[in-house]
Amino acid sequence: MQDTEGKNVIITQTGTQFSSVGQVVINPNSGTISASTPAFEATLLREARKSGDPAYVQEATFGRDANVQDAINKKVADVEAQTGTVIGKSEVDLYAFEDDDYTWAVRAHETNLGDFVTDAYLYYATNAGVMADIAFVNGGGVRANLNRGNVTKGDLINVNPFNNQLCYTSVSGQDLLDALELSASSLPESNGDFLQVSEGLEFVIRTDIDSPVLRSGSTFVGIDNAKERRVRRAKLHSKAIDPQAAYTLVCHSCYLVEGGGSYSMLCKNPVTLLGLDNDALMEYVQLNLRGVIGQQYANATGQGRIATQVGPDPDPDTDPDPTPKPEPEQPEPQPPANDASDPKPLAPTGDDGALKAGAAAVAAAAAVGAAAFATAHAETEDERA
Repeated sequence: MQDTEGKNVIITQTGTQFSSVGQVVINPNSGTISASTPAFEATLLREARKSGDPAYVQEATFGRDANVQDAINKKVADVEAQTGTVIGKSEVDLYAFEDDDYTWAVRAHETNLGDFVTDAYLYYATNAGVMADIAFVNGGGVRANLNRGNVTKGDLINVNPFNNQLCYTSVSGQDLLDALELSASSLPESNGDFLQVSEGLEFVIRTDIDSPVLRSGSTFVGIDNAKERRVRRAKLHSKAIDPQAAYTLVCHSCYLVEGGGSYSMLCKNPVTLLGLDNDALMEYVQLNLRGVIGQQYANATGQGRIATQVGPDPDPDTDPDPTPKPEPEQPEPQPPANDASDPKPLAPTGDDGALKAGAAAVAAAAAVGAAAFATAHAETEDERA
């Protein structure tokens, strides 16, 4: 890469946790810099000063010291005694990776593990008496699948292995929307700063248009208002995010204090500290889920909090409350073919007795009706008198 003076410089990284040892050779005589990573397990590099050749580097094979290895074994046993404690079980597999067990899923789209982690953060704050609205975790902070079966402390530490400090702060709705826009800016490319979100928050990302996010290097500058936003229809518990409202957000201090991932818009207000991120996962399983990660997290791609869209939104209804069209005129109701004075004859049954009985019943009903009418009429006349 080029430095501030425009000169090419080499940036090297050999991995983490002593998984590899790299070598960079700076030769002032030739003016060259070279870098390599040995294919073998590890090497110890030491400089041996020789008269007339100060740049001489001697490479020696590094073996395992017996005393150091014994200390390592004891420490590993002590750690495993603590992390091997079973705190619950999972009925489902939760995913940080795609099916190839290599490609990061949590850095490119919603996953059930991302849902689980953010829900844990949200409820961790709630258990502490904080009425939090939303929780975030960056995809780069979710590091391992969580398989169905018994869940140990070590399993949850593997999911959030960095012991990040959780905290909460107040943010405006506009800053939330800008943070979601920044999160969506790299899609469909994988990005460790892609945000997984807690329950209740849902939105759509349009991936076929350029991101309107403005940056200066790695610093968030703002949103280009001349462009469409990728994030749309952002709602919290079915209500649109209000840009002017204040919301309580739970995340780790890397974002809410240090502005990591360019999320400087989330660092405007003071924060209050909670516990560690993996402690939140443990408490959520034991306290809120009663020891069982259940079928609510069964879908590998999550609960539909983050959707993607290609193409514009459908045209809005230009007349959302149209005047009802008049009903077509109905024909005047016609009197029935047979009224009380002309009762409909009974259908023949082939039984003369039944037919005669039916006719007699009709005649009796007519007589009763006539008598009732006469009585009512007489009473009315008396009342008038």
